[in-house]
Amino acid sequence: MITNTSKLRHKEELRSHSTVGGYPLWYLQEIDKKGWSCKTLCLTCANNLCQEEPVWLIECVNYESELYCDECSEKIESAY
Repeated sequence: MITNTSKLRHKEELRSHSTVGGYPLWYLQEIDKKGWSCKTLCLTCANNLCQEEPVWLIECVNYESELYCDECSEKIESAY
């Protein structure tokens, strides 16, 4: 799911888990218009980014991958 944070109300936070299955979520931010460069973001960093400016984020489920946030280096929770 693509989330346009310009539509989020002030102080509204992004979801931490999917509505179906309760899987942990992480967010992908496209850095350039061509999609060649993206950032992996944990929930905290994605929420912080949204408070600063409206951005486009892609909401992703982490089923089994060992992912780390590109901003804070925290490990992103996986479902299994």
